Amino acid sequence: MTSLIRAMLIVLALGTAPAMANEAASGSAADDTTATEAVNINTADAATLAEHLDGVGSVKAEAIVSFREENGPFASAQELTNVTGIGPKTVDANQAGMVAQ
Repeated sequence: MTSLIRAMLIVLALGTAPAMANEAASGSAADDTTATEAVNINTADAATLAEHLDGVGSVKAEAIVSFREENGPFASAQELTNVTGIGPKTVDANQAGMVAQ
């Protein structure tokens, strides 16, 4: 089941990549990542979080989004440890690839 979901996310990502590239070029895309592909944990959807963060699959990504919706934006990436299933090792492993803006 997990493999099927991941495959579907990959197909979806590949299918929307050209449209996203056109939006980024025109400046109309949502700013969930920076030029270095750092994910904004306060604006990214679950699919983006799961795709860009090591050790974060769809279940943990949904938990991040749910926590954010219930508690407001993260002040720092370290606050991700307040999310059930996200520990300091996961945060440390992804520190360079995420921002809280």
